[in-house]
Amino acid sequence: MPGNVMPFVLPQWLTNSGAPAVGYKLFCYGAGTSTKATTYSDYALSVPNTNPIVLDSSGRAPVFLTPGIYKFVMALNTDTDPPSVPIWTIDNVSSIPLQSANIDVSGIAGESIALNAAVFLSDGTGGKTAGRWYNMHGDAAYSSTAAKQTGFALGTYSAAQVCSVRIEGQLTGLAGLSTGSVYYASATPGAVTLTPPAYPQVVGVADSTTSLILSPQLVAATLPAALHISRGGTYANPNGIGAAITLIAWYASYNCTVTAVKGYRVGGSGATVNARRNGSLTHLASDLSLTSSDTYMDGGAVQNASYAAGDKLEIMVTGVTGAPTAVAVQVELSVP
Repeated sequence: MPGNVMPFVLPQWLTNSGAPAVGYKLFCYGAGTSTKATTYSDYALSVPNTNPIVLDSSGRAPVFLTPGIYKFVMALNTDTDPPSVPIWTIDNVSSIPLQSANIDVSGIAGESIALNAAVFLSDGTGGKTAGRWYNMHGDAAYSSTAAKQTGFALGTYSAAQVCSVRIEGQLTGLAGLSTGSVYYASATPGAVTLTPPAYPQVVGVADSTTSLILSPQLVAATLPAALHISRGGTYANPNGIGAAITLIAWYASYNCTVTAVKGYRVGGSGATVNARRNGSLTHLASDLSLTSSDTYMDGGAVQNASYAAGDKLEIMVTGVTGAPTAVAVQVELSVP
């Protein structure tokens, strides 16, 4: 494996005459902006530097960066904030993180964001500013299920401040997680929860009590608002169906809503069908009459449509004439 040159671990800045730049001011901004960005004096990123950083008696300063792109400006110790007569400016300086499976990006916070908060990149909906990061919350689609990019804040930021966001990999420094459990963006802005909120967006899976493996999701704005499913069955007898019958078709495993009841008949001269919830709550006020053979027919408006997890769906052939050989009942549902 090839080696690397040792990094410049404690830089020393010099004046134009080669003397240490004692007391000079080093300003740090987001790349291409005049928005101040935070640097740190320690590897753990727990002690922020002042901005500007004032160089010590040797013209040195420890500067640790979160992954991102920055602009640095050097100025005399007598200059103003922001500097009016900078000595030099270097823009688009990229920090290089240690090799890892984590992917971090820099951006601009749209509001106050706490360390390790779940955040989303706004597209401008919900009264937010497009291209800025905001706290996720699961009580609105734009800040949860419809968010096109999500992540976690790697620091504490105020509105309009340059921020760093982890969008993929592992997030550490958390507490009280249930190992192996799936976490959602909570209805509390920036928080995570085990309980799916009104608009459930998975943000990660706990691999320990203090860390999450992130589950970023790029969600297309054109995805349907609900999942549509169907349940039902076919009662068949090659010698002809001679009597009514009721069959259990499904036990619901999640909340859903009936949107249609349809029927289909093969042979015979007629049949009537319906469907019901929990043994008594029919979905059609009047049985659907299958007057045409080999044709799917729709029963129209439905009733008693709301299913909860554990509810029973039954399909019913309520009457037959002319001994049809098969009668199908299909119940269509939507899952919010």
